Amino acid sequence: MNISVFYAPGSAGNVRGKQVADMLGAKHNPLTGWFRDLCIYVKVIPHPDHSLHTYYDIDDATNGLKYLKANPGVGVIATSENQKEYLEKELKRNDIVVIPHIHPNYENWKRPDRPIKRVGIIGSKTSFVYPVEKIKRQLESMGLELIYHRNYWKEYGDQEGLTEDQRRLKVVDFYKSIDIQIVWSKGAFSDEVEHMKNPNKLINAGSFGIPTVSYPNHHFIHVWSNLFIHAETISDLLKRVETLKNSPDIYKEMSDELFRYCTQYHREVIRDKYLSLCKSELPDETVLSDLL
Repeated sequence: MNISVFYAPGSAGNVRGKQVADMLGAKHNPLTGWFRDLCIYVKVIPHPDHSLHTYYDIDDATNGLKYLKANPGVGVIATSENQKEYLEKELKRNDIVVIPHIHPNYENWKRPDRPIKRVGIIGSKTSFVYPVEKIKRQLESMGLELIYHRNYWKEYGDQEGLTEDQRRLKVVDFYKSIDIQIVWSKGAFSDEVEHMKNPNKLINAGSFGIPTVSYPNHHFIHVWSNLFIHAETISDLLKRVETLKNSPDIYKEMSDELFRYCTQYHREVIRDKYLSLCKSELPDETVLSDLL
């Protein structure tokens, strides 16, 4: 079966849209010739006369709930078990498919045994809702450097003329340069949005064997409770970072566990999950659209 992937600009469009379409050898945003295809819409509302084999990859699009409630015949792709449970309750469905985020570490690069010197923040402004200059000074007092990539997707967007693999490698370069990831999204999301979020940052860092210290957001705890270091306050976060810096045995044990655990998010594993959608049973075609 042919596959068509529809997406818009943005982080989900780049990763779950362009990169997935390239990986599957799928059509990118085709204007015609898609009616018999397996169609995956990434945060994009499906065409009114969509294919009979259509999935809506909702990602974190809370506005997509209204569409799915009105269109129960459309398949649903969730990014995590946490999101799946929430969607099952909201949509009163039990057929939701979980296809997690693909981590960027295609090459399976693992952080080498080296001194812990660099702490990193990556993502949008919600990745760290605390004065960054202040946390930078606090880390420097412990002998640690902060590497901060704010508005990552805007900085490396299509306007830069990068291929998808070049864009991915920018993420790889960032994670290769750090030893600990920190996230502080306390109070950044409403309850509804929180239930729609995913643990992508933990997966990305973990795939390189890099531990994360973070406020225990609901979407982190639900899926990754024992695989990141919880910090209830900024003071706690700094203490946990310092403990990791000064405890190489603890660091190595956590790094090795994360690296092993994240193999389930490698592109080859996730690719099979997408391809399994092609094997699912199609609805009966009693009336063919004029688009055929």
